[in-house]
Amino acid sequence: TVELMAEARRVDVFRGESDIAVRAGRFEHPGLVQRRIAVAEIGLYGSPAYLARHGQPDLRSGSPGHRFLTLTEDAGFGDVAWLRAHASAAQVTVRANGRVLLGAVAAAGGGLTCLPRLVGDETPELERVPASPGPPGRELWLGMRADRRSLPRVRAVADLLARALEEAQPRLAPGAAPPRRRRREVSVARCQTPRNGSAPLPTSSPAPSRRHTRASP
Repeated sequence: TVELMAEARRVDVFRGESDIAVRAGRFEHPGLVQRRIAVAEIGLYGSPAYLARHGQPDLRSGSPGHRFLTLTEDAGFGDVAWLRAHASAAQVTVRANGRVLLGAVAAAGGGLTCLPRLVGDETPELERVPASPGPPGRELWLGMRADRRSLPRVRAVADLLARALEEAQPRLAPGAAPPRRRRREVSVARCQTPRNGSAPLPTSSPAPSRRHTRASP
């Protein structure tokens, strides 16, 4: 049995909240192994009806006269800073900690929002707004505990997730080059050493194993 969890918060893979996680950005906890599996481009979107009423935003001037739908500050994504620079003269009407709600409000004509290209391009009720430079894209990383990667069930799900996202790469980032394939995972523990060059940082005791595999996007 595979249990999938889609959450705005970052689950703690090392403490056993999930056997596998896929997230935007690298994992930092020691004791995890990870690999980059895809790149996701972000675009600016609005409904045709909204754009017909308000016109194209003047991003260089801070998009005056427009309504923006944004992620909360604690969401930790790069387009929050991008919007702060390019929508400074706009009205922020909705803040949310996830993109699904923002996409639904934008499709209903509520304003402009940043969405992954895979979502925005394939939503008929949305139109991509030309933007240069556009919102920063995100690298997608798959991570798991080092002591779990040899378990057949965990390995099978990790390979399935990686293969699915690699195959979706042309839709995730139509304008980006595909990421280089890595022959093996990168251990975060090997990358984190104290500044004085002494022994690697200690890690906590591993959580007990579970009978089923949980994957958290």
